[in-house]
Amino acid sequence: MDLTVAEIAWTAANGLIQAMTNDAWLGIKSRIAKILGRGYATEPQAEAQLEHTLRALASSDTDADVRKIEVARWAGRLEAIFATEPEISKHLSEALAELIPGQFPVVHQDVLAGRDAYTAGRDQYIRGDARD
Repeated sequence: MDLTVAEIAWTAANGLIQAMTNDAWLGIKSRIAKILGRGYATEPQAEAQLEHTLRALASSDTDADVRKIEVARWAGRLEAIFATEPEISKHLSEALAELIPGQFPVVHQDVLAGRDAYTAGRDQYIRGDARD
């Protein structure tokens, strides 16, 4: 099943908001702004939007509604960016994967298959009698 642009944007927005609450955010903020600056905004505009979100999150440490609002805002922004420039989603996911391991896995596979080899991207069910 392929994810829609909206689903990818929502996942990236959640990761972005989660990353902003991480201690390593300051070290990656400029990289994220640079990536987002290739989309609909310039790098300084993207950095200003990130700062605005960071201030909103900091002013309401435990307010889940503020977090939901910011995720929704960024999901809309990212959806617009990804729809016109899909490669930005890959760069953003890679940057967030460094900050939040396991959330945005970057998978690289090399497969060497011979006779009677089967590969699957996900679940694989094989029925029938086993051969020797």
